[in-house]
Amino acid sequence: MRLHIALCLCLAACGGSAPAPECPEPASQPRVNVSPPHEEPTVTDMTLEELDRIVRVEATGVRRERTAWEMTYQGIDLVLLTDPTHDRMRIVAGVIAEQDMNDEQRAAVMAANFHTALDARYATSRGVLYATFIHPLSSLNERDLRSAIRQVATLAATFGTQYSSGELVFGAGAH
Repeated sequence: MRLHIALCLCLAACGGSAPAPECPEPASQPRVNVSPPHEEPTVTDMTLEELDRIVRVEATGVRRERTAWEMTYQGIDLVLLTDPTHDRMRIVAGVIAEQDMNDEQRAAVMAANFHTALDARYATSRGVLYATFIHPLSSLNERDLRSAIRQVATLAATFGTQYSSGELVFGAGAH
């Protein structure tokens, strides 16, 4: 199932049904983020090797295929996909088939995306509801990657109950 999810997401990202193209390793030249005038610019290039190191510390059953990882975090199966060419990454966890959701659950995930999901989000693709985190790859830092893994797993686990990424509630409240 996880490999099927990763393949579907890769195909969707590429915009077609042909096999995903080879993704080259990111350039060795680090990118520099432009910081506000009162701060010094910082080098924040997240490499695939650094991402792999962090994932292997955080999760179990880690399996890597070039620019994609499958793993388990606190009992939740996750897939991490990267596209170094376009400087993107995403972590996903399959939650439920859309056809199995009721109207109350649909409303709850929309409210959660505003109040309780924080950096992770519920999203649908090809008939499946996912918990996901999407971010530029190069500016991702270790703290945010660890948080993203935790949030996606928690959001998937709390579907049907709290609909929360577990980090905090932002704004006026819940669903």
